[in-house]
Amino acid sequence: NSVAIAMCVVLAILLLSRNKLALSGVLVGISIIAVKFLPLLYVPSFVRASPQRLRWLLGFTGTLAAGYSLFLFKHAPIFQPLFFEGGMRTSGNLPYLIESVAGVTLPAHIWDLLVIAVLCGIFIFSGSMNYARSVPIDLSYLTFTMLAFTFSLLLLAKKSAPAYMMMALFPLCLLLSAASRLRMCCVTFFLVIAVAEPSIWFT
Repeated sequence: NSVAIAMCVVLAILLLSRNKLALSGVLVGISIIAVKFLPLLYVPSFVRASPQRLRWLLGFTGTLAAGYSLFLFKHAPIFQPLFFEGGMRTSGNLPYLIESVAGVTLPAHIWDLLVIAVLCGIFIFSGSMNYARSVPIDLSYLTFTMLAFTFSLLLLAKKSAPAYMMMALFPLCLLLSAASRLRMCCVTFFLVIAVAEPSIWFT
C-alpha cells in the first residue's frame, strides 16, 4: 500500500514540477481512492506549493468526486476502515511507549487531537519559513512538509507503522542527498530501528 502511494506521490511531484497541476492533483486523488486515506496528509503541501492552486484542486477534487460517487452508487462502505481501525493501537509510536511506562491507557481521541494539533502547527510554522521562491515549484517546501507530516504521524499516531515512511520515500532521498554524514547516519540508524520494530512486536 505504502509503495503504491509513494509511486503516486513522486509522479505527482514530477507533474507539479512540470506545471501539469491538474494531473498532479489527479494522481494524489487516485492514490486516495485506490489505496487509503493517508495521502490526504500531503494535500496541504501540494496546495501551498502549487503556483496555481485552483488548477491543482480541480484535478484533485474532481478525481475524488468521480471515484467516491461510483463507490456510493455501488453502496460501498467507504468509511468502514475508519470505523474498524479507529480504536486500534500499534507499538511503534510514542503513545504506546508513554502508556507502557506510565501504566495507563489514555482515550484514543486524546492522541488523535494531539496528532491534529501537531500537523496544524507544522503547516502554520512552515508557511512562515523562507523558501526559495525564485522557481515556480519549490521542492524544498514539499520536501520539508511531507517529511515533517510523515514523521509526526509515525511518532504520535496511536496506530502507525514504519511502512508509512515509504509514502515520503522520494522527499527523504532528496533530504539525504544534501545531508551531512552525521545526519545521514542518524537517519539511517532510525530507519534500521524502524525496520526491526515490527518483527520484535509481532514475535
